[in-house]
Amino acid sequence: TINHFIPGSILARSILHEAGAEISLEAVKEHSKILNKLFRNEFIYPTKTTLDEAFEETVAAFSVRGFIDLSGSNEAPDVIIKEAETLEMLASFLDVFVEAYWATIKSLDILQEFPLWDKELKARCMENCRRFYLKGKVSRPEAANRTLVESCINWLIRTNVLNLQENGKKKTVSLAP
Repeated sequence: TINHFIPGSILARSILHEAGAEISLEAVKEHSKILNKLFRNEFIYPTKTTLDEAFEETVAAFSVRGFIDLSGSNEAPDVIIKEAETLEMLASFLDVFVEAYWATIKSLDILQEFPLWDKELKARCMENCRRFYLKGKVSRPEAANRTLVESCINWLIRTNVLNLQENGKKKTVSLAP
């Protein structure tokens, strides 16, 4: 079900991220692209439309529903927030994902000291996610989710933030230089 709300959730989070009196639609679009790349393995995206088309359709839907208005020139429009509570509610659908990725990344400090086996790294990240929730640094207990922690680690490997070395059955993870 959440896949249905993801385009709106990403747009809402991007608008709120850029929060100000006048929000550049282009800046919102760039932030949306970053979130779409980050979470591309978490959600099912429609294959019949491009991300740009989905972005434009979602902006139009938000405008028609009165969540936002667009002002300024057609070449460089600005976004005016009309229904902040609605945008905050839609943006909150991503909270678990954002918090799980944040907690996982914050857990990588240990790799500055020495590499870890991949299973040990995942276990420590899970433990830190739980600890962050108990300390109030993360608001969603579901952020301590093994699948999300693994997705984040895989994303960090794909983006060359982490190195993965395989030696037989053992996989060692270290920070990239």
